[in-house]
Amino acid sequence: GQTVEARLIGAAPESDVALVKAEGLEGEAVPAELGSSSDLLVGDDVVAIGNALNLGAEPSVTTGIVSQTGRSISAPDGTVLDDLIQTDAAINPGNSGGPLVNAQGQVVGVNTAILADAQNIGFALEIDSIRTLIDDLQAGRDAEKERAVLGVSTLDVARVDPDVANRFSITATSGAFVQSVNADSSAEVAGFLPGDVIVEVDG
Repeated sequence: GQTVEARLIGAAPESDVALVKAEGLEGEAVPAELGSSSDLLVGDDVVAIGNALNLGAEPSVTTGIVSQTGRSISAPDGTVLDDLIQTDAAINPGNSGGPLVNAQGQVVGVNTAILADAQNIGFALEIDSIRTLIDDLQAGRDAEKERAVLGVSTLDVARVDPDVANRFSITATSGAFVQSVNADSSAEVAGFLPGDVIVEVDG
């Protein structure tokens, strides 16, 4: 392989995406083929590639399956990440920003997050959403200006501890359980409280 300098065209840090232009390449570089995350099915084989834990110059590879698509999670600061692929392929620090590849060798996602309190639950941004980010970066637009920050930390209501569910009199079997609400956030202004369950959006 070659080591060359690259010029930053644009970046979307919250999505672990940067667009760079390689300078001084000798010969023609073969780009990775982009697949379509909309074609993914639960149970499909996937491979997560990255430099896990910064263990060396060579990339690390972990394998797994697609556990679900279209997931949404809340970061500790209340930032909502949507359009996520859930996978049981191990995603560790250093894998973030690396590709999630299908059995055909096509990039179908960008590894981005894990659930800290669970094992074998990782998330990748769907490549179909990344394509839009790339278009924005190429055009010089702010790729993340529309990212929503609701200001709540949530958990799938199905994973709520039974004692907690009883304490808040939760009867819903699906939805997002509100664990905490950030001060001065949009969620606080809207009246969200810890213990609420979000069962519908814009309905």
